[in-house]
Amino acid sequence: MLRRCIVAATGIALGLGVNGAGGAPARVDPVLAFCGDCRGYEPGGLFTMRPDGTRFRLFLQEGRNARWAPDGSRLAVEGDGALAGIWTMRADGGGRRHLSSSRGDDAPAWSPDGRKIVYVHSRHTMQLWVMAARGGGKHALMPRKIGDEQSPDWSPRGDRIAFSVSPFYGNANGGLYLVKANGTGVRRLRVEGEIPRWSPDGRRLAYLVSGDGDYWQVNVLTLRTNRVRSYRARLNGSALVWSPDAKSLLVSAWLPDPLGYSGEHVARLRLRDGHLTLLQPNRQAGNPIALDWRR
Repeated sequence: MLRRCIVAATGIALGLGVNGAGGAPARVDPVLAFCGDCRGYEPGGLFTMRPDGTRFRLFLQEGRNARWAPDGSRLAVEGDGALAGIWTMRADGGGRRHLSSSRGDDAPAWSPDGRKIVYVHSRHTMQLWVMAARGGGKHALMPRKIGDEQSPDWSPRGDRIAFSVSPFYGNANGGLYLVKANGTGVRRLRVEGEIPRWSPDGRRLAYLVSGDGDYWQVNVLTLRTNRVRSYRARLNGSALVWSPDAKSLLVSAWLPDPLGYSGEHVARLRLRDGHLTLLQPNRQAGNPIALDWRR
């Protein structure tokens, strides 16, 4: 059964709403879609919808890089402006906690026991930090910075964290890495890519690789064998998440919608054969930039 997911994109100050009105929504549908071009809401918004794209509703006025807690009870959301830093809140939008006030802190990811959050601390440089899920205890994950560290994702067992290092500006350390949850045992993988995401069983990593022109493709690495399978598609280079059954991935793909508009849409990539299915009707959740799926 398909469960809950988040699609996050550009946007900032965390304001609550239901279909544009104030107040917390009475019900949260399985999918949360935060996008840059949704039904005229600018600069974007976090919307709820079902996994088939129906029942599309405004949930949070603005925010980005939202991730579900492992038990689905809370969200970790990146804010900006007056609400700079990282916040957590209940799934109904209430109970907000401001955990990090540093402008530019982003990409929060929960530990599987829900007690910690790893994130990118980027006031002066992009470095992975860890803090308690209720705030406090902030510290650098690793004693030495590798480069511009990005897109952390905690393994399902909680023993390792996957992340990427930007290859830009001639950084020879660019690529994908694994590190133990205590910050030791850093290992560079033999692949290049961005936005690593653990499979639900922890045996594989999906990640995005720059492909033809401005488009990206998905690679899936089996960690035990180092086998890589590539799925060539016209994808955006910022959105990727596994389905709970590990049979598919949600991606941001360039596909025509039923009205003939060709743009970025949330799509399901079936891993068995690489088939892409458009999830949203009528350009509802345009320009999705980041994805998460509630377990």
